[in-house]
Amino acid sequence: GVADLPRFAAALAAADERIRRAAAEPGDELLRWISFSGDPIEVPRWTLIVQSVHHATEHRAQIAGALAAQGRAVVDLDAIDVWTYEEETRSARAT
Repeated sequence: GVADLPRFAAALAAADERIRRAAAEPGDELLRWISFSGDPIEVPRWTLIVQSVHHATEHRAQIAGALAAQGRAVVDLDAIDVWTYEEETRSARAT
């Protein structure tokens, strides 16, 4: 319930910090930790980073779909182009 939200938020913050630390590591070393189900796992660092990005994208699509199903205006996720964003950001910094 609502009383569990602070504990849940703390667990997510800890997981986020582990992912951020792993992303900062060089190379293709193996990362080892205990999964949410309690099992020990070992994966190459790149797998964790790619899965994190994919998983976030999946949830954004789910949220956009739920909002659209309710008749709400949503961001067109297909129109988001990181390359164009980077170019526009670079151009804005140059001016």
